[in-house]
Order: sequence, then C-alpha cells, then structure tokens
Amino acid sequence: MKCSKRFFWYTLILVIACMAAGIALLKRFQKLRMSRVSVRTADVVPKFNPQEAEEIQISWRVLTTTLRKKNGTWVVAERADLPADASKVASFLDSVRTMRPLKIITPADRATMSRLRVSAVETDPKIVPGIRFVIRNGKSESLMDLVMGRGHFVNLPDDTTPRDQRVPDGRYLSIAKKDGSSVVFLTPSVFEDFHPVTGTWLQSPVFRNIAYTIRMEFRQMPQKNPVWMIFRSAKSPNFTAFGPGNHQVSRQAVLTICRVLSRHYIADARPRSFYRDLEPSFASFTAEDSSGVIRTLRFHRVKSDPRKLLVTVEASLAKGRNVGKDAQKAAEEFTAGRENICYEISAQVFDLLKKPPFEQPKKR
Repeated sequence: MKCSKRFFWYTLILVIACMAAGIALLKRFQKLRMSRVSVRTADVVPKFNPQEAEEIQISWRVLTTTLRKKNGTWVVAERADLPADASKVASFLDSVRTMRPLKIITPADRATMSRLRVSAVETDPKIVPGIRFVIRNGKSESLMDLVMGRGHFVNLPDDTTPRDQRVPDGRYLSIAKKDGSSVVFLTPSVFEDFHPVTGTWLQSPVFRNIAYTIRMEFRQMPQKNPVWMIFRSAKSPNFTAFGPGNHQVSRQAVLTICRVLSRHYIADARPRSFYRDLEPSFASFTAEDSSGVIRTLRFHRVKSDPRKLLVTVEASLAKGRNVGKDAQKAAEEFTAGRENICYEISAQVFDLLKKPPFEQPKKR
C-alpha cells in the first residue's frame, strides 16, 4: 500500500515537472520567434522625419490629390492651393512613421499583390488597385512610396487560419524598395480616414467654441422671419425656441449640429470663379457664441446643376457688446482666405441644418 502511494506521488511530481519544463520551453520558443520577427521586420518601414515632408501625392485609378507645403502651410494643388487640413496631414505622417509591421508576406509576387490589393496599377479592370502614397522632401526625393491595400479582419466567416495563428485587425501595405521590388507586410494600423478624394483633404471652415453657442438660426430667403431659432444665456445649459408654438428644443439635435460643424463637414471647395452660373443665396445658417463671434453659412445653387449645394462663409461681431481681441481673431480666422471660395456640402448636412432642432411629439 505504501509503495503504491509513493509511486503515485513520484508520478505526480514527474508530471508537474514535465509540464513546467514544457511551459518554459514554449515561452522560450515564443520569445525566440517574436525576436526573429522583430529582427526581420526592423528595417521594413523607412525612417524619416515628418518635418522633412514637403509633398504628398495620393493616387487611385484616375484620382490624384497632391498636398504641398507652401510657405510652411499645407495646401491642395488641385484646388488652387486652398488650405489643406493640417491636423489630418500631420496625423497621416505620424501614422505612417510609427506603423509597426506584424509580419512580412512572401512571396511578394504579382498574384499575391493583386489579391491583397497592394499594387498601385492593375491591368485587369476586375482587380481593385491599392491607394498609392508618395512622400517627398523639398528636393523631390522620395521619402516613402507605399500602397495601402485591403483590410485584414479577424473572425471572418471564411477565415480558415487557426485561432492561435491569427493576428490583430489591420491593413496590408507594400513599400517600394530602391531596386524596384516591393516588400509586402501586415500592419495593425487600419488607415480608415485617408482617401484619394481631393475634397477630404481640404480644411473646413471650423466653428470653434461651438459648445459656447448662445444662438442658432436658419433663414430662408426672402422670408423675413427665421424658419427656426434657438437661444440661451451664456450661463444657461438649455436652449429655448423663439416664436410661437411652445416648442421644446432637442438637446440631442443641438449636439448633432455642433458635432457636424466642429468637424470636416464639406465635400469639396473651389474658387467662386469656377462656378460661373452661381445663384444668389437662398438660405443661411447662423451661430453666435458667448464671446460675440457670429459665423454664417450662406447657401447657393448652380443654375446648370440645381442639385449641387454650395456654401459661402461670413463672420462678424455682435453689435453693442464688448468683444475682446480673441473674438476678433476668431472671426478673422473663420473667413481668412475664404472670401472668394465656394464650399460644396452634402444634402444630408443641409437637411440637418434646415430641420428645426425640436423634440418630436410622442405618438399616442
């Protein structure tokens, strides 16, 4: 009996020791594997200083957008050097500079690159090419030539990769090397907001401090009274509707308007001279903040294309109020360089601003 118990304990100890040794070997193998991956992918992404970038060319099929630095400011060449969204350009450069390859895809042959959409040019019209970004310095030397391909998403229904071998969501990229070949790899960066459409890189006239708005209104010409108007005091958190009807202002609707106008809400922009048959404004949206800055969007249509909605911008200071230099600066910033610019907006944005932000009556 004693022998059987002793044998049991010896066996248990041996099993535990073997399991501990196995776990240690597995950890060592994984560490060694990761170190090899790290060494292998260390020099995949060219190192560059974002401050060196002077030009970014984005292309996809027939679309091309060229961003250039002009007197230290990023502009969009295809739109008469209108200001580009500097924060978006900086975000793109930082994302590219810091992207981390998860694994290299081999072989980087034609079939693989077409399947992963990391070829900039495709002869087969059925195959979707990738979006090519060429970053150059002031001497027109290439700092990076990369193509963004298809996204990689885990847990898809057709994913046959064993679960222990799956990698995080990301995107497949290819970077051109000096010898003309390309290295293809997967990165956890998704790059969802970087498109080849020119209008997405333009700077919108931003309604800064819109959280401090004390008055909003929408007018339709030539009507004398506004379609809707809401107001509040600088200290009050809630808006009140102006006019008859005892309408209750929807907090959610106001927040939606603020969110849209504080971000990129335009589709494109061109000089006013581009639209030769521009009609006079037929409507306007105005927002006044507690500092005394009044920002106005005026809506226009084009005779040749009545479906197109254009916006011109204006700014002024509230009369009879003691406004400071910051308010004057904010008003000038809203219109600076935009006096002769027409911005295109979507019908969805126009409908949002046109619709009174009131609570809907509950259905009985």
